[in-house]
Amino acid sequence: TLRQKETAENAQTVQDAQDAQTAVAQAITVLKEFYAKAAAATSLVQQQPTAPAIFDSPYHGMGDENSGVVGMLEVIESDFARLEADTKSAEVTAKKEYDAFMTDS
Repeated sequence: TLRQKETAENAQTVQDAQDAQTAVAQAITVLKEFYAKAAAATSLVQQQPTAPAIFDSPYHGMGDENSGVVGMLEVIESDFARLEADTKSAEVTAKKEYDAFMTDS
């Protein structure tokens, strides 16, 4: 039935949103660890070396810009959480309406 199809779609949307939240949370953790290590590595530098040739040292991230990337990922994570909550709420409402319709018919 149409209602069963809608229920399946909502369940898939909720699962996708949960999976996305997990993936984004892992990405945030990895980035925070990376930037913490990069900050620690650069904080021990005593003097500025001469300009290196391109690509002869490890990449240490974008420094001050890392909070923007992490912040953006946190917004994305909250968007997926909101999608999950909204979909669950819509499913509950649709089920109640369907049950009421079936009872009245």
